[in-house]
Amino acid sequence: MKNKRKLRLAALLAVLLLLFPAFAVEDDITDESDTSTTQTEETDQTAQLGGTDSIDPSADKPRVFDYEEVLTQPQIDTLEEKTRAIAEKYSIGVGIITIDDYTPYGDGAYDAAEQLYNELDLGASEDGDGVALLISLDDRDFATYAHGAKAEEIFSDAVQQDLEQYFLDNFGNDDWYGGFSDFVSGCEWYLQHVAEGGEAGVPVHNEVEISDSTQEDTADDSFSLGGAFGLSLLISCVAALIVCMVFRSQMKSVRTQTTANQYVGNGGLNLTLSRDIYRYTSQKRRQIPRNDNNNNSTGGGHGGAGFSGSVSHTSSSGHGRSGKF
Repeated sequence: MKNKRKLRLAALLAVLLLLFPAFAVEDDITDESDTSTTQTEETDQTAQLGGTDSIDPSADKPRVFDYEEVLTQPQIDTLEEKTRAIAEKYSIGVGIITIDDYTPYGDGAYDAAEQLYNELDLGASEDGDGVALLISLDDRDFATYAHGAKAEEIFSDAVQQDLEQYFLDNFGNDDWYGGFSDFVSGCEWYLQHVAEGGEAGVPVHNEVEISDSTQEDTADDSFSLGGAFGLSLLISCVAALIVCMVFRSQMKSVRTQTTANQYVGNGGLNLTLSRDIYRYTSQKRRQIPRNDNNNNSTGGGHGGAGFSGSVSHTSSSGHGRSGKF
């Protein structure tokens, strides 16, 4: 009974020691939350100092219209949040549209994108600047469309063609959210590129680079959080191991045996009968392929997410591109 009680106490102590890292890291998480709250408050104060005119009123409106319901509501909410942030920061709208068939709107997906962009009021600023991506699922067509002087300058035909590399691979694999998310990220990258002094309308297919200071801050935060958790976990494991080893040494009733003599009688093994019994025969067969030249053939195919080349369009209200995925 005493050994059982000791074992239960040891198990309880080991569990408590293993749970110790969670409590040790809790303070770090709380500190990070406080820091994030402080940074958010500072950002809000900065926006208030800039006045109400610093935020475009047209930014706060829906720009994701998933008529074919290929996206989940959380995915729509995430895309809406991204497009709203872009409109507030750059005064350029980024729209997303899914439809079944483009024929009610015109001769192609570009006509549908142009018409729906204006009907749904996807642009930002007084001039309605913006860019949109539309997919028509019936024949797997897509179209991009830019409207407004500022948006048309940044999202030139060459830039829109470059943006196709962001989303066509996803659409080829029916990854609708991944394609739309990459498109929005690509648009944001180009807007940031121009805002930082880059030339508008020139394709620069590149990923957003994290500055050295951001990398150092991220590394420091990861080290502080991971280091504290790792050290706490190591101390807990060592303490738990010591407790278990101490109580294990007190279990004298169990020892490893190297022989089975205690199961053999005093007279040893006396074999009285020996016989062989036929059970079954195992047989394996393998088919030898025929070498028939008449049946040999070669064929072509494709794998992955292929798509046809896109074409450019220009109209009185904007310009864009269309193609298939």
